[in-house]
Amino acid sequence: MRCDTCLFPCYEISDSDFPYDYTYPSFNPNDPDQLAYYRHDNLALAPGSEVWIMDFCTGGQQLITDNAFYGLDWGANGWLAYTGTDQNIWKVKSNGDSLAQLTFIGDYNRFPKWNPNGERIAFQSEIMGATFFFISDEHGKLTDTLEELSYAGAWSWIGNDRICYMVADMGMPYTGNLNYYDLSSGEVHFLHQIYYGDTSSHLLVVNTSFLQSENKIVWCGLGAVGLTDLSTGSYQIIHRGIIQEWFEHLTVRPGTGQLLINKGSRYYVDPCLYDSELGFYLIDSDGKNPRKVDLPE
Repeated sequence: MRCDTCLFPCYEISDSDFPYDYTYPSFNPNDPDQLAYYRHDNLALAPGSEVWIMDFCTGGQQLITDNAFYGLDWGANGWLAYTGTDQNIWKVKSNGDSLAQLTFIGDYNRFPKWNPNGERIAFQSEIMGATFFFISDEHGKLTDTLEELSYAGAWSWIGNDRICYMVADMGMPYTGNLNYYDLSSGEVHFLHQIYYGDTSSHLLVVNTSFLQSENKIVWCGLGAVGLTDLSTGSYQIIHRGIIQEWFEHLTVRPGTGQLLINKGSRYYVDPCLYDSELGFYLIDSDGKNPRKVDLPE
């Protein structure tokens, strides 16, 4: 385990036993057995990642593209949207065809997400130091700018006309508010507050998704997974990580009542040297029955 008396920070070994990191999971909304994800080669010098699709039934996999940088969302229309290494939004068909650039403005265009019916894309953009929250049609034409969400974190569609998001209160004690924005009315609705403590803790929310079958927002903090009831605004912690684990992303497996979490694990090979792994785990919507998803290399 980690040395508590070292004068210098611990560092990660370069010759990892885990050559690939797997991140940004996204299920096909029309087929719960198809999962898209990033595969990043830890031993390569390239900054970007590959996008792969795996079929849970056959075990087969297909390389879709290799210019992905962050964010991935599979739309009901069959298109995958992501931010490329050039910081623009791209889309590609789930068979790897018809790669198309959607944004041509902005210095950084981040984390595109389709609304449930696949007709609109929401994303954040930074232009000359200012941050914007845009909505475009499926071809990238801007249709709306939501000023209220310019600095939103951990946001997600929760229906075709609502977006949930976190906003931090930088005072002490450090807290965050989970809200949702109604595009039809232009109103912001407060759901609940999360107390992080004096510093960012295991409850710091980094990702959200929508569990439509239960009308709940599912979210992951750095060390916990929670559910928020949209009807009551109450929340509960359903799954906690152990020491040397952290969570980065999660998504809902459609039609199954299962969640897929992107979990990191750190393994110390001596007191100040560690190896780490990023992989996927399925859990039930009550947080129980975790099992690792084995991805073919």
